Amino acid sequence: MVVIVGEDLTTQVDGIQTVFIISGKFAPNTEAVYLNGLRQYRGEKNDYVPYPAEGKIKFNSSIQKGDCLIVDYTDK
Repeated sequence: MVVIVGEDLTTQVDGIQTVFIISGKFAPNTEAVYLNGLRQYRGEKNDYVPYPAEGKIKFNSSIQKGDCLIVDYTDK
């Protein structure tokens, strides 16, 4: 396993999209997501839901264009 720190997903942010693709599949419960430097919380009632087997995270609301989205995770 390799720890990936600071994968920048900002280029995927368009103000509409809520699903963001990470470059690889990640181990469950290893992701740390930061929006504009603030840690986001996992869960249906929180900020995002991870889909580790698909290498995706889905935010519960759209991310505004110009926002910075960074993810740390352990590669599967």
